[in-house]
Amino acid sequence: MIHVPEPLPDELAAGHLGRVYTINGISKKDRVSCTIHKLVGDESRAYSETLASLAGLSFAHYLFHHTLLPFYRAVQVAESKKWGVFNENLVARTVAHRANPLGAMICPLCIDEDVSFWGFSYWRRSHQLPGIYTCQKHQIALLRTSWSSPMKLLPQESLEKAEALSPELHISAIENPTIRRYGEICQEFLCRERSISTTQMVSCLQQRARRLQVRSRAGVIGLHLHDMARRQASGEWLTAHFPDIEKKGSSSSLCRTYTSQKIAYATTYYALALALLYDSADDAFSDLEAYRELNLAINIQSSPQPIHWEPATENSGRLQRALSEFLRGMPVDQACSQHGTERHALEQVLRVATKHALENRI
Repeated sequence: MIHVPEPLPDELAAGHLGRVYTINGISKKDRVSCTIHKLVGDESRAYSETLASLAGLSFAHYLFHHTLLPFYRAVQVAESKKWGVFNENLVARTVAHRANPLGAMICPLCIDEDVSFWGFSYWRRSHQLPGIYTCQKHQIALLRTSWSSPMKLLPQESLEKAEALSPELHISAIENPTIRRYGEICQEFLCRERSISTTQMVSCLQQRARRLQVRSRAGVIGLHLHDMARRQASGEWLTAHFPDIEKKGSSSSLCRTYTSQKIAYATTYYALALALLYDSADDAFSDLEAYRELNLAINIQSSPQPIHWEPATENSGRLQRALSEFLRGMPVDQACSQHGTERHALEQVLRVATKHALENRI
């Protein structure tokens, strides 16, 4: 009988499988994803589904806590949705188990702490987010190993052959504020229990861009997001993770993040857009929540068909900005006065949104 321990906090599914192989004495040459199927006699499921079942966990819970699926599905077309039931089809499984082609990442200090506490170390999924080269806990640069290492070796066994980042990547990972902010935003995307709608994201990015006098839609002349990216994060990091910025410029996916509500681009592009436009991850997500509540409140008031609010209209734009400032701590009267909106209009939106939140526990 194969022994499958419960996965540890933030443990990567591939690393959990590798730890299962280590515990059960599976040879290193046989430590591949299909071996677990042979051990349990069921080849019809993804290895993560098999591990979840053997550990007594639901597949949805396992996907959310031990794969990168929540990150890759963080921004979706249509409405914001709670993560409760994942679409357990082949696409979801494939996305959840996507390996970083640049290698698996480890933190030496996490390894030391793990060995001291557990007697062994384990692979953290938060270290595997694309474009992140810093341990958020210890604020040191991560080391790179083979992409297949999590199934083959425990992190402490991978240290001997782990590679340091190039000098440029190492410095940018530690010192570049935009790249550091990008990492914090990616971590937030990974842990969110509710997805962000493209409508919500586009509204937020457009209004923030206007405030900073950055191009917010096609046909407007001026500084664009790809220009900001080149100024703030140019070099090896940008080339490795966002090659189309140099190749396509204003036609890149980055510059489409605040113009398209019908297509959801890769989460990495939304993370970079927010990192470029905001001074902190907290400010970015505070605004995102403000626009979610505003869109929700306006849609709830409409009947029988929801009104699709256009963020570019003058009245709704002023109301939106006032609500954003209020949710970030500004007094109601000051927010209304600063953005030229009526207090009763803002109160109505807040009243409806709060009522809906209490009724639906969102």
